[in-house]
Order: sequence, then structure tokens, then C-alpha cells
Amino acid sequence: GAHDNQIGGTAAGSGNFVSLNLGTGMRLANNSDSNLVRANWIGLAPNGTTAGNGGDGVRIESASSQNLVAGNVISANGGAGVRIDGVATDSNALDANLIGVDPTGVLRGNAGHGVHVSGGAKSNRIGSAAGLGNQIAGNSQDGIHVSGAGTDSTAIYANLVGLNAARTQAVPNAWSGVALFWGPKLTNLGGAATLGNTI
Repeated sequence: GAHDNQIGGTAAGSGNFVSLNLGTGMRLANNSDSNLVRANWIGLAPNGTTAGNGGDGVRIESASSQNLVAGNVISANGGAGVRIDGVATDSNALDANLIGVDPTGVLRGNAGHGVHVSGGAKSNRIGSAAGLGNQIAGNSQDGIHVSGAGTDSTAIYANLVGLNAARTQAVPNAWSGVALFWGPKLTNLGGAATLGNTI
């Protein structure tokens, strides 16, 4: 699979606008490992208006591992904001993304879960450390959804779920903030004070 690629970046003009595709906005599949997806707008137009992809904003699947999705705006898509799915789709990280809102805080929810981890994917991180949590708000299903036997050892650290960035106003996900279903084990939801989530 594709490996060691960088899609977007923090330098001016490096990020991409990935919008209005009929399916997934960005897909890492078939053993696509060690890729960096950084500072892209996935589901919004350059002027910030809704321009969602028809499926998931970002989808990582089919034994793709050790990818980092960081600093992106992933909003207004027709499926999940980010989906991590399948056996051996392990050790991926989502850090400091806006999932369901735009950079000004306006609700631009994804039509599915904000983040959906399932199908036996293991050891994935939704927020890797203090200061690297995601804002996950305004989505039409769960903010974070972890499900299925074998979907084990997911770490959920330092995220802001269902609130605005200032933590002064609710921007709720329509279902649960965080939901665990159908047999995942060893999920780590917070820990030390600096790793706690605000839900």
C-alpha cells in the first residue's frame, strides 16, 4: 500500500480542500502505513461553506497502520467524520482535528459519528497526549463511537466533545458523546488529569 506520504502541511498554502466527492473524502486502505494527513479542510469549501463529501471525511481501513491525521477540519460529510475500521488497522492517531465544526466554531456536523472505530481495529488513539485532543461536536450520531469484538485498546485522550472551543456553550452530538458497543475491550478513556476528556 501507499506509505510515508504527506497530504497537506502547516506551511501557507500546503493544505488541501477535499470537497464534494461522491464517496469518501480521503481514504487510506490496503496496508497504507505511516502517512501524514495534516491541515486539510475535508468537507468545507475555501470560504468555509458546506461542501461535504458523500461518504466519510477520512476512512482508514484494510490493515492500514501508524497513520497520523492531525490539524484538519473534517466537517459536513455524509458519513462519519473519521472512520477507522478492520482487523490490523492498528496504531493510527487523530490529533488536534476539528470534527463537526469549522474554525470559527460554526456547526458543520458530519451525518454519521464524529469518529467511528470498529471491526477489530486495535490500539488507535483519538487524541495522543495533552494538548493534542480533538474538538468533536455537532455530529448527527455519536461524537466518538467504538464498537465490535476485537476493537481493543483504543485510547481517547484530552478531547473536547459536544462543546465550543471556549467550553462555554453546548454544541452537542445528536447521540452520545462517547459510546462503546458490542464488545470492545481495554478502552482507555482519559487517565491522568492532563489526559482527561471534556464531554
